[in-house]
Amino acid sequence: MYRVLVADDEKNIRNSISDFLKLENIDVVVVGDGLLAKKALQNDPDNMVYSDNLAWMNYIKGDYKSSREILEKCLKKHISFPVLWYHLGMTCLKLNQKELAKKYLLKSLIFRISCSKSFC
Repeated sequence: MYRVLVADDEKNIRNSISDFLKLENIDVVVVGDGLLAKKALQNDPDNMVYSDNLAWMNYIKGDYKSSREILEKCLKKHISFPVLWYHLGMTCLKLNQKELAKKYLLKSLIFRISCSKSFC
């Protein structure tokens, strides 16, 4: 079963996303903001989904350095997940690290292709 962390300061958005995911039999953890997302990650530090969500929230807020640090740490344990490579590539692009961005975005495609041939 998949577990997803939903973090948003708008209650209606949180509830709508959560309800939809629950209909798909996905385990949902709902928090109100980034600080609570960090706390969820502290309680389950190896959770890839929590790490990715926190990194992407940092990306959205423009904190690309923190986003990159979280993603790099997460990728040490979860190397084959395409979304992590994609998010790291996009983060590096924002940090004007174009060659790294290109490398990581290519990795996201490679892992995506291999995932489509087997279940990831």
